[in-house]
Amino acid sequence: MSKELTVDDIYSQLYTADNLLEFFEEQYFTMSDKAFNLDDKARTSFLHNYERMRIQLHSISNILFGIRVQVELALGVDSAAVLTHIRKEQELLDMYNEVRRGMAH
Repeated sequence: MSKELTVDDIYSQLYTADNLLEFFEEQYFTMSDKAFNLDDKARTSFLHNYERMRIQLHSISNILFGIRVQVELALGVDSAAVLTHIRKEQELLDMYNEVRRGMAH
């Protein structure tokens, strides 16, 4: 990571993740379990929205993982998550450079 991490960077990412979680709950979990089980339309709608819910949760998870990696990098923690992130970032950069070289020829 070339940019130095600031507390504001972390707060903005946490704020985004928190808002996404709040929106997720408001959108999909607005009724009690008992009311949900008695409402066929709600259950059908829930099943139809399953893929969208999965994508939203994956996005939230990525934001939180990114925060973890940034904090561990800033603190100098030598963790598997940080090493994996660095390796994947380097692999993407290598692939990008390879494509650019191929386009230049």
